[in-house]
Amino acid sequence: MRSVVLILAGLVILTGLVPPVPANAATSFNCARASTVIGYTSVGRGVRVELLWAVSEKTRLETLLRRFGWAPLIGEASAVQFHYAVPSRYLLMASKGGCHLAHVFLEEEEAKALMVE
Repeated sequence: MRSVVLILAGLVILTGLVPPVPANAATSFNCARASTVIGYTSVGRGVRVELLWAVSEKTRLETLLRRFGWAPLIGEASAVQFHYAVPSRYLLMASKGGCHLAHVFLEEEEAKALMVE
């Protein structure tokens, strides 16, 4: 087993391959989606999550990022997504390539007001 690890380490060094930085790699291991953030039901099943809308247009994206205290994500986030899951769980999530960067759960009244905007 030790020799396998050494061989793999040697290949990484020789080929110059570097493992991806977790924040930039979009794999199932380090890319949380809305369903991951919202969680599971009491019986351990994933909840059905519906994407209500997403904003990727630069000006609107920056406005939403500032509004929810995510200004440091300007230039990194590619979208703000608005999700709904039963019962009455509203999730606003900043994402990069669909992967979670930041989120906030909204009350139903605030969510409805945001949908009207």
